Amino acid sequence: MTQPDREALECAVRDLTDRVAYLEQRIGLSAPVAPQARVPAIPSNHPLAEMRGVLPMVGRALLGLAGAYLLRALTESGTLPARAGIATGIAYALLWLVWAARSPTSERLRTAIDSLTAVLVLCPLLWEATVRFRAIDPGAAAAILLLFAVFGMAISWRKSLLIVSTFATLAALGTAAALLLATHNVLPFTFLFLAVAAAIEASA
Repeated sequence: MTQPDREALECAVRDLTDRVAYLEQRIGLSAPVAPQARVPAIPSNHPLAEMRGVLPMVGRALLGLAGAYLLRALTESGTLPARAGIATGIAYALLWLVWAARSPTSERLRTAIDSLTAVLVLCPLLWEATVRFRAIDPGAAAAILLLFAVFGMAISWRKSLLIVSTFATLAALGTAAALLLATHNVLPFTFLFLAVAAAIEASA
């Protein structure tokens, strides 16, 4: 092979090498990149998104009920005197009503859960204190239920929170009806029904 032929061959090989490198570069630049896996966003109106907001409120309510059962255990074991335990339980239920009334008006579910927690604290407490332990008489139970209903109406007046007053009123009337059937003491609970009806009429 002569010198000119060798130089022509080297130029051809160099040109071919440059073309291959260029093609490899183009292929490398245009190669599709695998997309990163993304967790799809949950829409705000999706049931899972709503459940994610409900769970903390339910957990807080369960902690509230656990506190009420702890108070009951302390009273039943004699660590707390019966009257002191009952008074603390009533104040605890009223405090949950206050928390319900302090909730923003847009958070209706939170208001309802806090109101329901107050009801679940007070009603079993009065039932056991009146029927089972006989620590308070039916007249005192009726007075406490009337206080609970009127207190619920009063604290819900400012924001017109019908949820709070409804839960408090229905709980008072329902518990009074159950205690009336259990104790057969008509007079105090009849007075309670009339007083709650008058309070509802006045607030309306």
